[in-house]
Amino acid sequence: MFFPDPHLPKPLGNLRGEAKTRETSLRSFRTFTAGWPFIGLQISSAAMNLSHALAAVLYPWVMYQISGSIFWTTAIAAVTVSLLLAGLVVGGFLADFVGFRDVALSASNLAALMALAVAALYAADLLTPKLFLTLTMMGAILGGPATVAIETRLPEIARFSRISPHQAGIMDDVVDGTVLVGSPVVAGYLLTTAGVPGLMWAIAALSVIALAFLSLSLPRFRLAPTPRIRDTIESFQWLKGVSRASPSFIGGSFALGFFITMQIFLIPAALAIDEMSAELLGLFLSGAAAGMMVVNVVLATSTQRHADNDVTSAALLGLAASVALLAFNMSPLMLLAAGLLAGFSGGLLSPIYATVLRVRAPRRLRSPVLGLAYAATVAFLPGEMLLVGILIYAASLKTAFVISAIGLLVVALIYHCWFVD
Repeated sequence: MFFPDPHLPKPLGNLRGEAKTRETSLRSFRTFTAGWPFIGLQISSAAMNLSHALAAVLYPWVMYQISGSIFWTTAIAAVTVSLLLAGLVVGGFLADFVGFRDVALSASNLAALMALAVAALYAADLLTPKLFLTLTMMGAILGGPATVAIETRLPEIARFSRISPHQAGIMDDVVDGTVLVGSPVVAGYLLTTAGVPGLMWAIAALSVIALAFLSLSLPRFRLAPTPRIRDTIESFQWLKGVSRASPSFIGGSFALGFFITMQIFLIPAALAIDEMSAELLGLFLSGAAAGMMVVNVVLATSTQRHADNDVTSAALLGLAASVALLAFNMSPLMLLAAGLLAGFSGGLLSPIYATVLRVRAPRRLRSPVLGLAYAATVAFLPGEMLLVGILIYAASLKTAFVISAIGLLVVALIYHCWFVD
């Protein structure tokens, strides 16, 4: 058999093929570096969102374990969400006044430091309920302004990275959806293999990674004009007009708040009280993520338009059925089924509150409008957490499930019978 001499010149076809491969690799590298600011920001966003999702799974659980009190568990959830809500309201003005990069980096620095402190204190068995609540509050206090700062400048960063705003929006949704579906799986795996301390350090490590990529990828923008009181009034009027166009926005916000309450407070508290495995929370969250994905795919491919109030009523009924299942039994199968029903409801709500979040406001009002829009979508969340916590604390877990299911059913019937699009 003839073997070609490796020292002989290579055929011209091979040389052309290798040159084409090198050219393709070089083009891919140039495309990556040209799109770096946006790509780096998405990596930071993925790490940050994953750390927040893991903390939402773990922190209420840990608070109940170290305090043994549903009061402290309610406090850490409600106070953190209230700070986020307040930060979203004032976030646009703070970002305009201080600077988008400075606000985002300050929030990321603070979140990373607090996550490291919580992990270290827990490992040393020095974490007390008051200290845990204080550190969590400090880590969350700039979360709202940072969210508004980054989201407001996303179109400019995309253009700077030679990416169209449409493509940037799709990439941003894909990253958020991947984190939403993957975080329960990651949480369950880390709890099984590394336990609570390992998950604590994973949250801290993700926070540091998010900070590193954010500092490397977020450009420095010129300061916007000094915010005025008039901007607040005009921003509120913009949102008022949009919410009129979507009459079920209030009901959708109520349902969305309870959907989030189930994920980050009610189910973790119920599992901790019944001394069930934390991995079962991952089962519920995975079911909820799967349900949302199924409904989103159906809505994206369907040409039939349903009235907003009917959609809101269906979402509220789905949540009521989910809670009713858990009042009956909290077996793994019931948790998965309840998660699917809750996910179906969350998916149905997407078109309603997306109308507000995607509003096209004037450039000078973009920051305050976006902050108020995010705050409006979760306006009911702190009150719902407190109410559920009081029911558990004053009565029992089953009573909280039953009253929540009845309340959701009543609101669903009100929207179906009395409100017409």
